[in-house]
Amino acid sequence: HCSYTNGEELTDLIQRKNIDMDYTMSSPIFDFVNYNENGGRRALTGAAVDEISIRHSTSYRTYFDYDVTSKRYMMSQYDYRKSAIVNTVDENNGEHLGFDNVFVLFTEISNYPYPGGNIDPKTGLDKGDPGYKLVDYAYGGVGYYFSDGKMEEIRWNKGPAQYALLFTDLNGNSLKVNCGTSYVAVVDLDEYDYFSYTGTEAAAGSDSIDPEDAAAQDQAAEDLAED
Repeated sequence: HCSYTNGEELTDLIQRKNIDMDYTMSSPIFDFVNYNENGGRRALTGAAVDEISIRHSTSYRTYFDYDVTSKRYMMSQYDYRKSAIVNTVDENNGEHLGFDNVFVLFTEISNYPYPGGNIDPKTGLDKGDPGYKLVDYAYGGVGYYFSDGKMEEIRWNKGPAQYALLFTDLNGNSLKVNCGTSYVAVVDLDEYDYFSYTGTEAAAGSDSIDPEDAAAQDQAAEDLAED
């Protein structure tokens, strides 16, 4: 999560590695609202949300506060060195970073296994490489979509590496996403109980849906099989 790139670097890599760019993706990641319809925005159907709190680990936490003027969720993070929450600043312009859309997706995240790895002396089992994480994208799961100060519960799935993320509503319809910048957080299911959002109509949203909903997992697997 500490890496970044740009168009020039990607173009250079494509040329050096002779990567075939004719591949057709299964779908776009975002099914945007038509830009000519209400400025590319729609009103979400869920509760009003002013604050979002995401815990990735005990030392890595992300927060968003809704700014009514800009209609964006402004980002901040916990700085364990300062023992304080600080604004996330755009390196390019020094401005407080904000997003039109925030997605929070839950799935299984574990230590990545590797041969002859990190053996637990008590159990004899390979605990995996502590520096790399294995994220389960195979079946997708439940998530949340925040935009314009409101939220919706969603489902998502992905499948193999060459497939794009797919976002749907709880009924399986393609999720219409507001135009603008987006932040996508992929969070371990173990941290679900620490996830919360609050607002005028939402008190403690972390228990709204079951992150291990069997129906959601089965539907995602069926969708992937049909593709």
